[in-house]
Amino acid sequence: MKLFLSLLLLSAAGMVSAADVPRFDPKPVIERKISLGQESSLVLAQDGQALFEIVLPAKATRVDRFAAEELAEFTGKIIGSKPAITDQASGTVPAFIIGDRDLALAWELPLDQLDRDGFFIQTKGNQVLIVGNDSAQLDPKRSAGWYERGTLNGVYDFLERVGGVKFYFPSEYGIIIPKRKDWSIPEISVTDRPDSQFRRLYCVGVSFSGDKTLHMPAGMDANDTRRLTELRLRMSTLNIPNCHGLAKLGLVQRFGETHPEYFAVQQNGKRINGTNPTNSHEIEGQLCFTNPGLKEEIYQDAEAFLSGKPATSRNILMPDGKVWWNKNYFSLPFFNIMPNDSNYRCFCPDCAKVYDAGPQAIADHVWKFKTDIAKRLQENNIPGYITVMAYSNYRIIPTMEIPKNMIVHLAVTGPWNEGAEKLQQRDEALLEAWNQKLGAKTYLWTYAEKVMCRIDGIPSFTPKAVGTFFHRNGSKIFGAFLEGEVDYWMFHSLNFYVFGKVMWDNSIDVNQLLDEHCRLMYGDGASTMREIYSTLEKHWLIDIRSDVRETNLGFKAVTPSLHEIWTKIYSPEEMARIGNLFDQAAKEASADQECAGRVQFMRNALWQPVLDARKAYEKADNDRETWHAYMLPASEKITIDGTLNEKAWETAPVYWMIPRAGYVKAKDQVEVHTRIKMLCDADNFYFGIAADEPHTDKMVAAERKKDEIELWKDNLVELFLAADRTSPTLYQIMLGSNGNVTDLLCLPEGLDSTWDSNLEYQPGVVPGKMWVAEVRIPRSSLPDLKGQEFVANFTRGRVLNGAEFALPYYTWIPFRRQNSENCGTVTIGNAPENPSIIKYGDFAEPVLNKRFLGEWGSKSNWFGDKLLKRDTEIFRTAGASIRLESDETTVDTLTQYLSDLKPNTRYRLSFFARMEEVSKTGAVASGFYANLRFGGEGLNQTWNPLSQTMAGTMDWRRFEAEVTSPASVAVKHKPYLQFNLRCAPGKVWIDHVELVEIK
Repeated sequence: MKLFLSLLLLSAAGMVSAADVPRFDPKPVIERKISLGQESSLVLAQDGQALFEIVLPAKATRVDRFAAEELAEFTGKIIGSKPAITDQASGTVPAFIIGDRDLALAWELPLDQLDRDGFFIQTKGNQVLIVGNDSAQLDPKRSAGWYERGTLNGVYDFLERVGGVKFYFPSEYGIIIPKRKDWSIPEISVTDRPDSQFRRLYCVGVSFSGDKTLHMPAGMDANDTRRLTELRLRMSTLNIPNCHGLAKLGLVQRFGETHPEYFAVQQNGKRINGTNPTNSHEIEGQLCFTNPGLKEEIYQDAEAFLSGKPATSRNILMPDGKVWWNKNYFSLPFFNIMPNDSNYRCFCPDCAKVYDAGPQAIADHVWKFKTDIAKRLQENNIPGYITVMAYSNYRIIPTMEIPKNMIVHLAVTGPWNEGAEKLQQRDEALLEAWNQKLGAKTYLWTYAEKVMCRIDGIPSFTPKAVGTFFHRNGSKIFGAFLEGEVDYWMFHSLNFYVFGKVMWDNSIDVNQLLDEHCRLMYGDGASTMREIYSTLEKHWLIDIRSDVRETNLGFKAVTPSLHEIWTKIYSPEEMARIGNLFDQAAKEASADQECAGRVQFMRNALWQPVLDARKAYEKADNDRETWHAYMLPASEKITIDGTLNEKAWETAPVYWMIPRAGYVKAKDQVEVHTRIKMLCDADNFYFGIAADEPHTDKMVAAERKKDEIELWKDNLVELFLAADRTSPTLYQIMLGSNGNVTDLLCLPEGLDSTWDSNLEYQPGVVPGKMWVAEVRIPRSSLPDLKGQEFVANFTRGRVLNGAEFALPYYTWIPFRRQNSENCGTVTIGNAPENPSIIKYGDFAEPVLNKRFLGEWGSKSNWFGDKLLKRDTEIFRTAGASIRLESDETTVDTLTQYLSDLKPNTRYRLSFFARMEEVSKTGAVASGFYANLRFGGEGLNQTWNPLSQTMAGTMDWRRFEAEVTSPASVAVKHKPYLQFNLRCAPGKVWIDHVELVEIK
């Protein structure tokens, strides 16, 4: 590594041509030497008393000070008493000298020849010198950073190699510390450095629900855990930025308006220049790689940065309004020009020719843009390297030469393809081919993350696969990045540990490493815990990640449905078996308190999320039945004209769309209403969707051919139909507001656009008010939809040009992923009578005299202490909810008398509730709660379905509880159900209230 940096410095000084700088191909330089004497030579402790000191030199950096503190902390725990940290050796007791580079020079330890992140541990007399190259800029108490910390690496190595400490994860349960009241150490001579020069991991929270919380065990802070993990696993300090750098040059801010031609053209003719983005990948724009002006600007940016010029020289204007180089993407001597994520296709005439020519032409198209910039930098003797990733549609090897001043980062799945042999063979062959193309090693970006496989609560625990993959490929790469987004940190804790160990020393035996881990962690419970580890790894790697199918685009891994996961993989029987294994491990480890504690900790960390996820799945599966629609037989012929003006449409039940989860974080508030109706006859299904739209003149609708996938980017509605929630086949139909149609079969292995629904479709527009989608689909085109019931979902994409709006996506059923198991039920026929003794539970009826909701003359109208607030913007089912509002001194209620309530009868109460900033006060029963009063004599005359009063902010949630009414009801007063927001500032919404007799 030092050779490369030296050549770069010479090049910058004009002493060596940039064209002569070698291909970036770092290798270990200094030889690894590990020598521990056979006999003890230094006595560190007797009878639990520390008999040594830790010495910091006068020039100690913050790295050295932190290293000394870590050494004192953990040796103190080994012995039972903490050694002193001083600034001068006493000469009377053994001394650990930390980071003294002058002493290293005197002892002839060649720090200048030491690989980055390497260190020396050397004993001489009664002194132990631990030293490496350290940066004065790093403060390890605050961050791991990109600064050298060789001395700290040496301290951790001493603690592990000599002290027997194991840093599995930063917790009292994850750090093994042997206890030695008497401790002597032998002579030591260690020269060590990593086998892989680039070793980075990344972990943030992710989940299917869109929640980005990284769940941590109690007592573990996410930021501190990440920092200490990177430090103690000795992650690399070399920053080689190589991730979507073209998105971080402020191109939208600099050129979005003045040079729109730099940006990719969509099929609708609009440029993706940061204006009205529909997703995160469009915020920073997408680029047109045939535009010479764009290439010139990027070249000038690269030349300026690599020549050491400030960002102001190029006006690198970032979204925060400041001008600066983002060091996460540009760090001397490296400048990253990887395209923006997703790398959208450009439909300009020049790019269209390329994309029509096929995959190799597409890859060459992107690589030519990048290599032209690198070659020009070489020709102009500009020092440094251009970093690029082989990723997405430019992962395959280009036909042109790769200049020596380019560093290629190859994206492969990595460890999580260990169970998918065909995919792994394909990726490893590509790695070999890239190395051959470059005449040097590349490095890898790997994906052991749950972004693309978001199954909440299931452990993605694969330490053996991580170790096996990097052990096998270690000699072919100079490093790797392990991307590891996950919902629960502990699911990946051992993945990270094994990654760190194998990337430092590629000779490590992974199985021995895991056996040692289990033995040290769990004592007599080691074998059983190892079986649990293997079970969890198999379920994720083999049962969930390795269903590989051949498609027209090659092999593809298919993720099982939640139904398959909870009925086959984590079936009740399998979950009982794993639970029994934890019981067995706890029993086996019980004689050792620390080991027993670790078993319980890991049970909570790895297994409790699975138990919670199963409960959540069962609840969500039950909640889906809330979305149950009825498709009435048509009483007359339906003409498809986009008007829905037949009487049959007028009498059809109405179903309402709500905001799609994740797009309106604070309000769940619809801006426009969308209503769905359904009819059928012997041969056809009919769907009518009325979409309110005040800006009908601004609806985006490009001219498209039938079955263009890109139709989803236009103003449209979509239909999703399947036989049932376990069906692997989903019919998807997109209906543009201008009449465009795309119909697809969604299969586990991908989309099939050859299917033809033979539908008849006509949109209609009421200017300034709404647009309508009316469609007829022959039942013969939907052969899976047999019998009187199927499942469905309906969505709306609101895409406008020139009108401001907050919410682009709506859906009927509120689950994020569009697949069969996230559909609601559609029954052909008239809706049965609602069995609920609660009337008007969807609040679809009008408010009467401002205080009642229902019908004139009804005994079951809703009423409240205050004026009823019927909310038609925030609701869950039928277009309206009731909103309660309170302050510190008042109560807002919603009440209905239950005239049909019977004694000695089992009932199920269910309702949706949503809270916004509800704050409890000191008043009695402050907060939100519900109660049912039976009105009889004797005990148990009041039932509280919520276990306690509630406060805070809560997304829509369905509550369900059961109760048996007492023998006496309606004697003293009428029974009633009441929702209360009592003496608590804030708002609560109530919707879809039902009280059903359980028979």
